[in-house]
Amino acid sequence: PYPALGAPRVDDPAWIEHVIAVVSLPPATAGGPRRELVVGVDAGHVIRAVPMTEARHLPARAFGELELHAQEGDALQLTTDELYLFDLQIVENVPDVPGADDPMYLYGVIRGPYPAALEAGVCGVEGQLATTRGGVLRGFQLGVPRAFRYAPSAYGSRCVPILLAGAARGDGATAPPGIVLAFPLAPPLGREQEIANDLVAAQLAHDVIGATRRDLGDDLGVDPVPVPSRQAYERELVAGGWTIAGDVAKRKTKGRFGSLFTPAATQRLPAEATLPEYCALVDPLLKRLGPPSLDQVALHGRVRDVNPAPVAPSLLGTSPSPPRPAAPPRPAAPPPVPPRATPPRPLPPSAPPPVPAHRHASEFSDWIEDMFRERDGHPRERARLAQPSRVHGTTRARLPDWIFDSSDTVPPKRPR
Repeated sequence: PYPALGAPRVDDPAWIEHVIAVVSLPPATAGGPRRELVVGVDAGHVIRAVPMTEARHLPARAFGELELHAQEGDALQLTTDELYLFDLQIVENVPDVPGADDPMYLYGVIRGPYPAALEAGVCGVEGQLATTRGGVLRGFQLGVPRAFRYAPSAYGSRCVPILLAGAARGDGATAPPGIVLAFPLAPPLGREQEIANDLVAAQLAHDVIGATRRDLGDDLGVDPVPVPSRQAYERELVAGGWTIAGDVAKRKTKGRFGSLFTPAATQRLPAEATLPEYCALVDPLLKRLGPPSLDQVALHGRVRDVNPAPVAPSLLGTSPSPPRPAAPPRPAAPPPVPPRATPPRPLPPSAPPPVPAHRHASEFSDWIEDMFRERDGHPRERARLAQPSRVHGTTRARLPDWIFDSSDTVPPKRPR
């Protein structure tokens, strides 16, 4: 990691503009009450954490978000004495690694460990967090049902954390490894009133699922991964030179001569998926990746199951409170949201999935293949044609480079 950003400071609840999580940690002493943290971001989207006992000092908007979540969901209950909060900013995939469960490097700013940092102060540390695709997908599955809830808006209604297993500090302690809550937050530009990360978390799940399935040999051109926003995905295709008709996209060709070398290709357009639907896609994919690591198994055991009957926490109490009654059942549908003056900015989709190549798309390509089958003096060229190569995750036949040096505008006739 890089040097710490400034001197350690104790976070002030007045700095928090939005709440992004409520975390419950084990009691300090046996038989004592659990310690609850309010996690939020300030005006610059820097992650902060304060004790629940100081919730009364939150700004009005943040306090309102906390009260709404108390009716909609429960605190994220973890069993750890080392909790780290990670502002996830960049995701890097490691290429050319055998297998499908490739390493992934997450870059951002980490703060902690909590709850010790509540009294000793904390400063952000820039660095890299190493994990795997399976670790990210399992952490996504754990985070979606335990996400912080907001009133539905054009940007979404959740702030989803990704739960990851962290390593111990290495100071000789025998305590179990820590837990990292990674928050993939959108940049603060143009989002003064919103903090929900539904689209960002869905896009991250889409990219990891697509990369994993591609390495497992799935044809994403025939069975594509659902996208967070179908409308934004179609705009991206049109900008890249595709035409759309219903659920099929067709790539344009530039003139009659260009179609000889770049035959038209089609792909099936993906459906649109929500966060729970992405979680359903993760289950069969994780089975194909194999058993989880020991760290991931231990992490699962230290995360409490979601309470089917949400309990409203005591926001203003400073002492342990008796068991609280369950909140009234939620309505079947969320209340309508008034229209906003500023239209939402959907998250740009990733690159379109690879399209399966068509080896017999034109008479010219047939003639080239027949010619190499009939020539006995060029075994090297026949081998290059017979052995496909992977291009962007798709198997595609390669033609020798000298073919494209020809200046003929009309393809020669096929030999008999």
